[in-house]
Amino acid sequence: MKKLFYLPIVAIVVSVLLCTACKKKETPQEKQEFIINTEPLVVHTDTLTLIDITDSIPCGLLSMDSITLINDNDKLKELCPNASTLDFNRHSLIIVSGGSTRGIISVNGSFTTTDKVHYNLIIDVRQNMTCVAEGWNRYYLITKINTKENILLTINCKPY
Repeated sequence: MKKLFYLPIVAIVVSVLLCTACKKKETPQEKQEFIINTEPLVVHTDTLTLIDITDSIPCGLLSMDSITLINDNDKLKELCPNASTLDFNRHSLIIVSGGSTRGIISVNGSFTTTDKVHYNLIIDVRQNMTCVAEGWNRYYLITKINTKENILLTINCKPY
């Protein structure tokens, strides 16, 4: 009697196994193929002219890691009353400033764009590890830009 009880259960298990074993196999045309592009993404960047006029601007603005964009002489005179008049028809003035945990040997900048709308301003600060903390600022003339929100500022501090 007990053998008759197990017989239907064994029959169901065997039937399920046979059904899954007889599943239709996919042909190569039916398989979905996902192609992964392994070639590197090439982003073309253009280096733009960056004219350092720091020595020509008699102004000592200093904020920690900040960028200010000026597009007219009125704003320039407001920030730096003794500054000379600049040609803002073709140029903008970027004032970049920051602080260093050590002395400063040099501050250099580079300015690039990838799409004529978004810009990268990279500032390299070379530190003198034997001196005390010091602030820095730079005044750069660039191609005319209307808003600073499209400028990504990166400051790299490197020991000498």
